[in-house]
Amino acid sequence: MKQQKGFTLIEVMIVVAIVGIIAAIAVPSYLDSIRKSNRADAKASLTNAAHQMQRCYTLNHSYTGCPMLGTSRSAEDFYEISVAVTDGGAGFTATARPDKAPQTGDSDCTSLTLNNLGQKNASPNTEGRCW
Repeated sequence: MKQQKGFTLIEVMIVVAIVGIIAAIAVPSYLDSIRKSNRADAKASLTNAAHQMQRCYTLNHSYTGCPMLGTSRSAEDFYEISVAVTDGGAGFTATARPDKAPQTGDSDCTSLTLNNLGQKNASPNTEGRCW
């Protein structure tokens, strides 16, 4: 009797199917983990913008005319950071919006905001998961 060597086509196809199933489960979870860790870029950039706005307010007694106003990029370049004056110069709101993959696929946190009172918000309302 001759011994069989190698694998049959059925055995190879079973292995391919198992690897496909594992990948289908693991890849979305991995991408969610990457997006969550990249949110640190937005948080750090918003905090930095708030610190610069507070320094400007200390010098000018108003947020109007501060150099941080307008639109800029986050440190890791995943987010667009915009800072706008509110309450006639007595306040500001800094907003981070995903602008580069993989963050553009982050449906949990489509924008993060921080204002002059230190209030942190996210859209959609995710009950604190974004911050």
